[in-house]
Amino acid sequence: MKNQNGFTLTELMVVVAVLALIITIAYPAYTDQVRKTRRKDGMSALTTAAQNLERCYTTTNDYTNATCTGLFPITSDEGWYQVSMTASTATTYTLTATALNDQANDVCANLTLTHTGAKGSSSGRTDCWN
Repeated sequence: MKNQNGFTLTELMVVVAVLALIITIAYPAYTDQVRKTRRKDGMSALTTAAQNLERCYTTTNDYTNATCTGLFPITSDEGWYQVSMTASTATTYTLTATALNDQANDVCANLTLTHTGAKGSSSGRTDCWN
């Protein structure tokens, strides 16, 4: 008798089923991690904008001065967020990073930063800045 080498259909179906299970579990975790990484782009843009506002405030003593408000809107380095000043008085401000493109589907949506350093998100989640 001749020896035959190869895979049976059952073995092949088991391998396909295991791969499908791994992909079903791994892909959502991967996309979640990608969104978290992109969120860092928004955080970086917010802190950079806040630093620029503070520099402007030290020279004009007014966050609403045209020199300060003319800095906005700013697109983040990677292009996943657009930062704007959503509220301001002479001594206070609130910056908002609005998610763009695929990042708009993130659970944290838009990130906020105030003149006091208070960090938040439009979704109200407390873990968005972690």
